[in-house]
Amino acid sequence: MKKEMSKISQTELHKAVHSHLFHTSECILQFINNSVNDPSILPIWLDCVNSWVSYASRAELDSMERYNFISLLTIVLQIMQQRNTEIDPNSIEISDKAMELIIGAIDVNHSFFKPVIKGIIQDLIFGEWGLNYIYVNKDDPESISQFARFVISFLLIDLLKFSSSLLNPENDSKYQFLLNLTNFPGVPIEEESISKDFIDFWFQIAETFAEEEDSLNEILKNDQQSLKNLIDKSKALFTQVTHVYWEKIHVPNKSETIDDLENFNNEFRVYRRDDFKIIN
Repeated sequence: MKKEMSKISQTELHKAVHSHLFHTSECILQFINNSVNDPSILPIWLDCVNSWVSYASRAELDSMERYNFISLLTIVLQIMQQRNTEIDPNSIEISDKAMELIIGAIDVNHSFFKPVIKGIIQDLIFGEWGLNYIYVNKDDPESISQFARFVISFLLIDLLKFSSSLLNPENDSKYQFLLNLTNFPGVPIEEESISKDFIDFWFQIAETFAEEEDSLNEILKNDQQSLKNLIDKSKALFTQVTHVYWEKIHVPNKSETIDDLENFNNEFRVYRRDDFKIIN
């Protein structure tokens, strides 16, 4: 009896929070963003949005309530872009915090990312902003690694659809962008971790082409010639991917510049082992 009453109370609580508290908070957060011209408030603002994302992800599991984060996530993405336009340590920190919020939101509940938000993110990643981000932060391994995680997390939301998009020549530049990012200059582990971050991503795409042929065929409306062209193009893509990793797995001739050589050798062996999942 107690459990039943507790369940009813919890359901009513989630309903009340969604109907009243969330929408009130959303309006306040929008007002602050539009009216308060004080950058110091942004970290607190982002923390508040992050708390709502965390709560909503749990509430959707325990109730029938469904949250719409389109307006708030749009603002978060706008804050994230400020890093490229303001040479200010505070704006960089805030931008990083916004990007981490997006990565975390994808991890906890990617259903919050409606088509309009996905469109904005895709345009950012593969547009001028993404290229500029890499150029501006090319000497900052942590920022580039975070950007790589951002890209990977987003693309994994709908990997099947993204994989099928390889057929369209208009998307060639997107795949080339990902190849270039995977092939980021530097010794793996010691100077760059991006290629390591991308190992599982490329492996999952490879599995999609190998094991999801029926689903891909359905997306292509049972056009067998299109499916054949897609598979052929995927083979050409992975010829390039394996070339990148083949170059990466060779032991670098930089022993004298590596501080902890033993630890590097251990990590590099793991890196090579993981690479062989793709190369083979």
